[in-house]
Amino acid sequence: MAYETVIDWTRPERLHRDAMILAEQALAEVDARIAERLFRAAFDNERQAAEVLAGAIEAEPTRSVLYRSAASLAADCGEYSEAERLAREGLAGKPPAEIEDELRELLSQVKEYEPIRPRSWFVAEPSPSKAEEKGEGHEQKEDEPSEE
Repeated sequence: MAYETVIDWTRPERLHRDAMILAEQALAEVDARIAERLFRAAFDNERQAAEVLAGAIEAEPTRSVLYRSAASLAADCGEYSEAERLAREGLAGKPPAEIEDELRELLSQVKEYEPIRPRSWFVAEPSPSKAEEKGEGHEQKEDEPSEE
């Protein structure tokens, strides 16, 4: 007689929910350094959520969706070897065709070291401080031309 694995969904659901909240906060954040920390926290939570279901093939499609999301966040954070590992784990299950295609595409990009379009939070300049906006706090260096 075959026994079905009972999955406690509490932890992966909480980790995934927290990851999505962190990712949304990161997208709304104007300070690039804070946004990067939020995205890395989102990545860490999503990776943990996926790994809770690592051996639970019967948890498809949720399992592969979590791995796809974790791999994508890893790539966005510049963690290419981790993105590759997570994408391979997602493919090791039985993902639906659409998720399988997305995992293979991500794996292809990571393996070929193709630049994956960075999120705006990686390339955004930090917003100027109030002092900088007023022109205060910037001392002219000797070799710096005057703006007069």
